[in-house]
Amino acid sequence: MDEEEFQVPPTSIEIGTLPFAANTGPAQVEKEIGSDPAPESETNATPAPSEPDNGAVKMQPLSEEVNDAYMRYIRVKEAKPSNGASYVGIAVMIAGFFLGVTTFEDDFGGGLTICFGGCLIGVILIFLSLVAEETWKKDKNLKLEETLAKAGIPDVYRKNEKPLGAALLMVGFFAMFFISNFFYNLSAMVFIFGLGSTIAGAIILLRVASQDKKAMQIRMAVLEDRLKGK
Repeated sequence: MDEEEFQVPPTSIEIGTLPFAANTGPAQVEKEIGSDPAPESETNATPAPSEPDNGAVKMQPLSEEVNDAYMRYIRVKEAKPSNGASYVGIAVMIAGFFLGVTTFEDDFGGGLTICFGGCLIGVILIFLSLVAEETWKKDKNLKLEETLAKAGIPDVYRKNEKPLGAALLMVGFFAMFFISNFFYNLSAMVFIFGLGSTIAGAIILLRVASQDKKAMQIRMAVLEDRLKGK
């Protein structure tokens, strides 16, 4: 008689269950399924930024020594000499020239004396006026630099191109009026070179003067702000 083979029926699996559910307790299931993590905006909340201080930063007022130096500069600045002597000199030169020319026919020697005499007197008056103005400018700049130094305001950095401009101006002047006389075949080229060098030197010197003026304006603005306590 054949032995009946008994086969163990397969374990039924209910739909909707997990095969490892038997090995997981309620705590494990709750850990795995768990509640949703808190939003990132709630966990990593950034603190509210502090309000900026919009108050203006006030500089310390200048010392009495700086104020005295500044007042000395103001007094020198207001004592600018008049340019009347220059205008008188120009008028004397023009009058002497025309008066001398009109008297040439009657008295050549007298007309020549009047012409050159008027020009000489005019040049002297213009020269004296320029000397007075240059002395005043030098004294004013000296007082201003003294005030800025006492206030601790440094100079604005800029390239020193003044020697280059002066050298080009001098070379051009000598090339136009002296060196060109010794090179007869190349006198025109030497003169043109001298003219170009003179123009380049003058442009550089004008640019340096403009840069110096702008630098002084910047330093003066800082000084005035500190005088006002800003």
